[in-house]
Amino acid sequence: MFSDIYALGRTFPFGWESERMQQKLTFVLFPYASRAVVSTTLFVLALGCVFAAIGYVFFPFLGYTLLFLTLTGCVGLYIYPSHIFYTQAIGEYNEEMLRAILRMVTYISMDTSIEYAVVETADHLHGTLKLQFEQIKHDLERKQQVTLGKALEQYLDIWNSVNPVFVKSFRLLQTAALSEKKDRAAILDETVETMLLNYSTLGKRYAEELSGNAKKLITIGVLIPIMSLMLVPLLSIFMPNFAKPSILAFIYIIFFPTVTLIMALNFAAKRVQIDTIRIEEAAEYTPLPPWLAWTGIGIAFVFAVPTFFFLTTVQAGEPSAESFFAIFMGWLVGAGCVVGLYLYAFVYGRKYASLWSKVNEIEQDLPHLLQSFTTYLTLNIATENVIPEVVNDYKKFGFEKHPIVGAFSKLQRLILTSKRTLKDIVRHQLPKLLPSRKVNQVLIQIVSFSEISQKSSAKIAKMVRSQTMNLYKLDDYIKTMLAETIGLINITITLLAPLLAAAAVIMSVAIVKSLVFISEQLSLIANSFGTTAIGFTLVDTTKIIPPVFIEAIIGIYLVETVLVLSFFSTQINVGNDKFKFFETLRSNLVGFAIYTVLLFGGYLFVVEVLFKSILLS
Repeated sequence: MFSDIYALGRTFPFGWESERMQQKLTFVLFPYASRAVVSTTLFVLALGCVFAAIGYVFFPFLGYTLLFLTLTGCVGLYIYPSHIFYTQAIGEYNEEMLRAILRMVTYISMDTSIEYAVVETADHLHGTLKLQFEQIKHDLERKQQVTLGKALEQYLDIWNSVNPVFVKSFRLLQTAALSEKKDRAAILDETVETMLLNYSTLGKRYAEELSGNAKKLITIGVLIPIMSLMLVPLLSIFMPNFAKPSILAFIYIIFFPTVTLIMALNFAAKRVQIDTIRIEEAAEYTPLPPWLAWTGIGIAFVFAVPTFFFLTTVQAGEPSAESFFAIFMGWLVGAGCVVGLYLYAFVYGRKYASLWSKVNEIEQDLPHLLQSFTTYLTLNIATENVIPEVVNDYKKFGFEKHPIVGAFSKLQRLILTSKRTLKDIVRHQLPKLLPSRKVNQVLIQIVSFSEISQKSSAKIAKMVRSQTMNLYKLDDYIKTMLAETIGLINITITLLAPLLAAAAVIMSVAIVKSLVFISEQLSLIANSFGTTAIGFTLVDTTKIIPPVFIEAIIGIYLVETVLVLSFFSTQINVGNDKFKFFETLRSNLVGFAIYTVLLFGGYLFVVEVLFKSILLS
């Protein structure tokens, strides 16, 4: 998202270099140096202040907004690489560490050396850990380091600072590789148990910490802003210079959502990721065209035009400012944002639903697939003959439409028609047939050991199945720990926030109507005593902010709240899964529909029934 902006800072490097930030950026493979980040921040700050000053001259709200967005943007540009991006990268780094240890365990269990395990594991990693393992592989192959211990020295401090258990497990693997066969299995089991226990503890601590953080997020991002809006009509009477529509729009549309987003990013980035689905790694994945996002923005703009035009014509104290038509016009701007977001989320879900479902189905069925491989390989059936047997088993039990069947059928045809080896076909063609990178790596590992012996391949399949089951159990345990917090967030999005938002609008309408009505009655009483009598005045109704302004602000704010909390809910539930985010967002937008029903129903009941029956009786 920030790529083009940081590229600008790289083009004009007039900032300084932060050594501490540069260490973090280098570690997580951030594509821009710290000098480019600082330069970008200073450039945006200077340019934003100029535009804010110009905007303030013509329209104060525009000046406030540009200045705040400039300051917020500068803070975001500066801290995003070294904090948010870094924290998310560390989460993936830890996930790769777990998988690296499990993969090395399988190699060492087959009487291979620790050096061979590191070299083979390097080909199946990604991100920072992949570069580190490839560097170790390079140093060993080129004899730049005599022993593995020497090659590891440059990374031990880094690994200890991120995940000390990884270093301990690595040491245990070195010990296992040098141990007798009867002791090796016990050491390997201890290594796996230590890693899983560590990640389980981290997940439990995160869940406990998140429970309090989620309540803070809901309080600051939902309760305080919406409940404070109920007092705006009274505040506009006693503090007319402060409670202006432009200032209120800035506070509730810009300030509070920005603070909520920063808190959500910070809390969600610490999620312990174990089994994240990444459809972006599939060969058939193609990004959505940019024009779709602009279409959603255009729809929101079209809906907003009538509302903004109506707001320029409405006057405080006029009956039209609290009419049903005014309520509808104030609702329209929020509805436009919902339609635009829903369109984009719907198209995204429609395009990638099949791919995500396919990846999820394949990965969830991995234990069964490995069990089938283990069974046939134990019977000393060649690996290339196991593939048609697996296809027949799936078809026999009514799973002929399973993605594994289609992929393995195509793989079988390639084996029969191609002159390449099975290992070469699986390594280069299987990623094009199976969209799950995780399953592809497992199958490549099994095939590579089948060249040694079928018994070795069967043992690997059995061990990987056991590890996969442990990972799934661990991921399920973490999700169970987070279930209560996720439920709290979802009920806030779909019920609490819409209820409070509708109540705030209805309360503001009721307060304004009551104040206007009482002021009119006092004026009639004063007029009945004659023009020389002392006038009775309750409030100056011309200074009251019309409820339609508050409604328009609340509508936009509610949509922003749904957007931010949906992102937060998805991140802590399943990790960085973009498809699930848009799926969650689409389902949570029902909160705006609940808000709509409560808003119009409450208005008709309170204003048309209660107000007329009590005040006008």
